[in-house]
Amino acid sequence: MPGPGEQHRLSGGFTLIEVLVAASLFLLLAIFVAQMVGSISTGSASSTKRLSADDEARMILDRMQGDFASMVQRADADPEFLEAFGNDSFFFISQSPAFSTNSSTNNSQMALLGYAVTNGGLVRYSMGYGWDQLTFLTNSPGGTYDLSTNVNNTNFVTDLIGPSVFRMEMGLLIKPGSTNISGGTTNIIGTNVFFQSTTNTTNGIRDVAGVVVTLGILDQTSRKIVTPTALSKLESASIFPDCTTNGIPVSTWISNLPAINLPPPAKSQLRIYQRYFPLSQ
Repeated sequence: MPGPGEQHRLSGGFTLIEVLVAASLFLLLAIFVAQMVGSISTGSASSTKRLSADDEARMILDRMQGDFASMVQRADADPEFLEAFGNDSFFFISQSPAFSTNSSTNNSQMALLGYAVTNGGLVRYSMGYGWDQLTFLTNSPGGTYDLSTNVNNTNFVTDLIGPSVFRMEMGLLIKPGSTNISGGTTNIIGTNVFFQSTTNTTNGIRDVAGVVVTLGILDQTSRKIVTPTALSKLESASIFPDCTTNGIPVSTWISNLPAINLPPPAKSQLRIYQRYFPLSQ
C-alpha cells in the first residue's frame, strides 16, 4: 500500500514519454519504408524505360539487318547513302517483297527501301518494284528520279518503326586497298555518297565492305517532359558529331551527354546504339 502523498501507477499504463518515444520510432520507420518503396519504384520505372529503348533499338537494327542482307548489288541498282549535317538517310533496292499503290507492281518480288529520321522518329520507306523497272535508278541523283528527294511519292508505304529515335548516323567501311568516293584510300566514308558505278571512283557498292549505323534514342515516357525545342536540339551535329574518316565518334557522343540541357530524369534515359552490317558480295 502506498503511503500518504505517494502516487500509484496503474498496471499496464504508459507514461507520456513512452508514448512520444514509440510515436517517434513509428514515424521514423514509416519514413524509411516510404523512401525504400519510392527508391524501388524509381528504379523499376528507370529499368522499364531502358528496356523499352533496348527493345525498340533491337527491332530497328534487326529490321535493317534483314533489309541489307537482301540488298540488290548490281551496277544498275546501286544504293544512295546520304550524309547530312545531323541525321543521315539511305535508300536501296532489296529483294524483299513490298506493297505498292501502283497496280502493275502490287505483287512485286523486290522493293525500293529507305530509312530516314523525320520529326516523328525513324521512318522506313518501301515501294514494290519489278525487275523490269530497275533501270530507273541508274541515273540518280542527277537523273529523272532521285529517290532521296522523292520520299513523299504516293507510291511509298511509310512505317514509323522508331518513334523514339532522334538521331541516326551512318558510315561506310571501304574494303582495304579500294578507292573511296573522293579518290582517296581512307577506309571510312562520311560524306555524300551516290553510288553509281558509271560515274564514281568506288566501282559502285562493290568497294564497300559494310555499313555502320548509330542510333540515338529517348523513350516515349521521357519525351513527355522534354520540350519540342529541346528535343529538336538533340538532332544537332554539334552535340552528336557526324561521321568522319575516323568513323562515327560514339565516344564523343557519350562524353557530350552530361552537357545536354534536359530535365535530369530524361537526360538519364538517353541511349546510344550501334551495329555493323556487312555486305556480302
